[in-house]
Amino acid sequence: MDNEQVIDCDGHLVEPHDLWERYIEGALRAKAPRLVKDRNGDTRIALEGRLYPQPEGYGKGFPGLPEAWYRPAGNGFQSTDIVLPQSRLKAMDREGIDIAVPFPTLGLYTVDARDPDLNIAICRAYNNWLYEEYLAADRRRLIGVGMVSLLDVGAAVEELRRAVTTLGFKGVYLRPNPVAGRALHDPAHDPFWAEAERLGVPVMLHEGTDGQLPTAGLDRYDNFFMTHMISHPFEQMLAALSMIAGGVVERFPRLKIAFLESGCGWLPFWLHRMHEHFEKRPHEVPWLKTDPIACFRRQCMISCDPDEVTIPEVVRFIGEDYVCWASDYPHWDAIYPGAVAELRRHMQGLGESAQRKILGDNARRFLNL
Repeated sequence: MDNEQVIDCDGHLVEPHDLWERYIEGALRAKAPRLVKDRNGDTRIALEGRLYPQPEGYGKGFPGLPEAWYRPAGNGFQSTDIVLPQSRLKAMDREGIDIAVPFPTLGLYTVDARDPDLNIAICRAYNNWLYEEYLAADRRRLIGVGMVSLLDVGAAVEELRRAVTTLGFKGVYLRPNPVAGRALHDPAHDPFWAEAERLGVPVMLHEGTDGQLPTAGLDRYDNFFMTHMISHPFEQMLAALSMIAGGVVERFPRLKIAFLESGCGWLPFWLHRMHEHFEKRPHEVPWLKTDPIACFRRQCMISCDPDEVTIPEVVRFIGEDYVCWASDYPHWDAIYPGAVAELRRHMQGLGESAQRKILGDNARRFLNL
């Protein structure tokens, strides 16, 4: 396909270990997230007296942050080359990726700060660092998506507005998990959805597996194989239920939502099940006037993994305009090198138009690039 553009709509950056210590201002700097060694010698994030990922017990997360990302230096840590944006750009060149949308790694956990002032300070610090240091390496190829949390909805609205209008980001990222006992469809969040709709930028939902935020299935297992299997797709399924059946996209019909890093194979089953319930029990969701499948097509996007065997079936069900792809680079389950080649192999059988859209056109349209 001539003149195609390849866009990775969900890879990851690795934050420097001292990001928050450098970028949080004032007295809150003393409470900044820090890397520590737990009693087993694994590297974790210390935040408000908790360790992330959770080291033990039901819902425990990843056994520890990869040592390849940070090296001990005296009593602290030093970052390795993988934290540099130049490292990411080289990897993109090797893969044949034109544009990448980097999401956080440590920031998947730090959004769980329970102190509202610290929570927004953590988000602001990350966004400032992302703009000033990381994206500055190549603002044409690295696209900014800001970090926000719904703990304080008013603060989230302000940071969303700042991220888009001042920093020029193309969207914002949220964890899909309940926050302060509120699911995504809670009316308390409506000012945030209204502002995202007004600004015309997507809200990108991205799960983590940490065992501290309420997360599907993490009350049953203490094995990362199992907790990770559940957390990403199940939390996105619940998020889709909240956003669609919970009435958010009905109340805000121009709001754009992306479901990331959960695979795409669950989508046909889940949307069809929602459609069936909408047909047979509409009296229990009187606010929902539009069929759930039509809601998704009107406002949503889902990312696929490069090696998903179900990509053609998902496209045949939902259509070729609603699937983008994500590398997850450089996390443990990413394919590198060879992600784009693997994606092409699993798109065989789809037409040229669908392949071009999944490779980049859908992401470019959705993000207004």
